[in-house]
Amino acid sequence: MLVLFAHGSRTHGSPIPGQDSLSLFTGSIGVEIFFVLSGFLITLLMLREIDRTGRLDVKEFYWRRILRIVPAYLAYLLVLATMQAVGVVRIRTAEWIAGLTYTVNFLSDPHWEIGHVWSLSIEEHFYLIWPAAMILLPARQRAAALVACLGFCLAARWIILILFPGWVSMAELWTFTRLDSIAAGCLLGILAQDSLWRHRLDRLI
Repeated sequence: MLVLFAHGSRTHGSPIPGQDSLSLFTGSIGVEIFFVLSGFLITLLMLREIDRTGRLDVKEFYWRRILRIVPAYLAYLLVLATMQAVGVVRIRTAEWIAGLTYTVNFLSDPHWEIGHVWSLSIEEHFYLIWPAAMILLPARQRAAALVACLGFCLAARWIILILFPGWVSMAELWTFTRLDSIAAGCLLGILAQDSLWRHRLDRLI
């Protein structure tokens, strides 16, 4: 709802008032919550499968992701194509390619109608990386890898902020500078499986 409010406030003709810093802030918070929850839930599901079967079926994992995401996403792109055909929107060829390859988050200033899917692009990159890491990394090293990811993303954003300030707006979209939110959720998912850490998290909440 936070994201919908922020997007609605910036969409031409929308009855939702906005385009101020508050609407942008709520949208940003909504995306962060979405990323953390996504990382937490996906990690929890994978850990439960490993506990239940002794292994992670990556092929089945990817198939479930495809069924959950691709039909709705293709329907969205079809709506955009229809809108472009009747002259309501104008989306460049490069943006269509980025949309079909989940790389919209690497585009600079894409059209508003397709720019929304930058967060979905990051999600898809996460889905490619994390299951493989879950298989390749020993159980004790998974949490350490996630902590390293948190540190890397934080350092990368500070380096860009200080040395390349012109790229700051893009750093909000790039996968390698935004994976920390999802990694935080993954880390919570791993900690929640440990009884001691679960107790600590319960007390913290």
